[in-house]
Amino acid sequence: MGLLRSRHMDTLAETTLRVELCTVAARDGRAGPDVAHALGPPPPSGPPVVQPVEGPGGRYRLVETFVPDLPVAVTRAVPLWVPADASAAVAFFNGASVPWLAWWFLRPMEPRVVAGALVHDMLYVQRGELCGGGGRVVVSRTFSDLAFFVLMVRSRLEPFRAWVAYVAVRTFSRSLFLRGAPPPTPCAAGRRAEVFLARAAWALLIDRTHRGSWARLVGILVAFVGVGGATAWSTWAARAGASPTATALSLTVAAALVLTALWVVVGSVWCVQHLARLASGVPPADGGR
Repeated sequence: MGLLRSRHMDTLAETTLRVELCTVAARDGRAGPDVAHALGPPPPSGPPVVQPVEGPGGRYRLVETFVPDLPVAVTRAVPLWVPADASAAVAFFNGASVPWLAWWFLRPMEPRVVAGALVHDMLYVQRGELCGGGGRVVVSRTFSDLAFFVLMVRSRLEPFRAWVAYVAVRTFSRSLFLRGAPPPTPCAAGRRAEVFLARAAWALLIDRTHRGSWARLVGILVAFVGVGGATAWSTWAARAGASPTATALSLTVAAALVLTALWVVVGSVWCVQHLARLASGVPPADGGR
């Protein structure tokens, strides 16, 4: 969401798609999430299997039910899977909607992005409400965004690329989750799952094997600032002999590079602080919304 926003958000609410809880029938004929929790979550199903759908929009149909590879502690608290689309008519997924100018950084249907984007879109469509045969479980927007990040890294996307995508959805996607309605209140199981997921995300951040990935991010940000600053300086110095259009275009590009780097730095600081508090068990001030 945010920069990765689904282009079909307006039609998603009409989709009959559900994120189902793993529920089983009890002896008295009723099903309940407590029974599912006792038996444990289903094993991950591997990468999502999708097929292109003919027609406008670039949609993809989920062919097989997908069980995301989330940490066991998370799926024991809130076990879930993504049911397969019954037909092409109800297909909703169109990958991560990344602006084409950023495709050099992250492509919409990159295999290592699909699992995270699929679960993230589903949770946003449901506004965190997971409905199963035995009841209703609600998770927060924070849970949805953390699942996006963790699943991308577990799919072997470079951590720094997954992190920038996470910062983007944390920065820009609040309105897409709320869609003009009051935010749902996460249940106790959803809160527990959120803390477990935050701890898994924090472990990925401080993993020493990822230091090279963070170094690459720093290098890209330094290059953005350097190129942007140099472009702005040279353009301003030569403005007398250049056309106003070329000068404005060069200054716009320079400003975009510098502001993008600044946004990543400021957004990362805020997200790290938020994640550290959540991983320590301290609930966020905004309730995870």
